[in-house]
Amino acid sequence: QDQLRYVLAHGSCRAVLARYTSLDPSSVTFQMGETGKPALAEANNGRHRIHFNLSHSHGRMLMAVARDQDVGADLEQIRDKVEVVKLAERFYAPLEHGRVAGVTGLDQAKRFYRYWVAKEAVLKGQAVGLLALQQCEILDSHDASRAEVHLLEGATMQPGWTVHWLECGPEWAGAVSAHGSDWTVRAMTRG
Repeated sequence: QDQLRYVLAHGSCRAVLARYTSLDPSSVTFQMGETGKPALAEANNGRHRIHFNLSHSHGRMLMAVARDQDVGADLEQIRDKVEVVKLAERFYAPLEHGRVAGVTGLDQAKRFYRYWVAKEAVLKGQAVGLLALQQCEILDSHDASRAEVHLLEGATMQPGWTVHWLECGPEWAGAVSAHGSDWTVRAMTRG
């Protein structure tokens, strides 16, 4: 079943990218970046103007598409059986850990996953591994749908990224991330 979900998600990705490139889905070709992040291939092995990122979890898919800039996306099903306080202590900045530990029950799991998808979206957008989870901190703001990303001392990531959280349903957390703050999200759903 996981293999079928993988095939469906990547086939859907190809169909979406075909709409943005005006190509037939079977003509959409990919190349791997230096860190293994897939990208659209352009003629003469150049980089395409359309950038994308794909996340899939438990039968759902989230895809972010942007023009002329890297983008990251993450989608996770919220599971309340996970020891989120211990994981937050290990992988999050102290302020984030405190915010997760400061609530209880399902709110604790929701807050943990809210930070997780934000951090993952940034890491995937920058094509860096999970080890960089501790290099960035998600700064909550007055706008509940957006957050700035603060890099901690010694971080090797690119500064200036912003996260936009998405409404993905009551048991789901999702986010997209890109450099700067002068971008908007246009959500499209397909049943």
